[in-house]
Amino acid sequence: MLCCCLPFGVVSLVFAIQANTKAGAGLYDEALRNANLAKIWLWVAVIGGLLGNGFIIAANVLAALANA
Repeated sequence: MLCCCLPFGVVSLVFAIQANTKAGAGLYDEALRNANLAKIWLWVAVIGGLLGNGFIIAANVLAALANA
């Protein structure tokens, strides 16, 4: 969660916790829905993190080339 896009990772974590809580309470349909939402937000966080880190790396490379 910390290495990817942090805000979206937090949303994924909240949905995962809700899924565990609802599964423990026997609300399996709601738990499945929250687990699916957690998975969606996990992928959003991973893709956002990769794009964000790629942008930062590209910006640093371009800045180094401009200074060379």
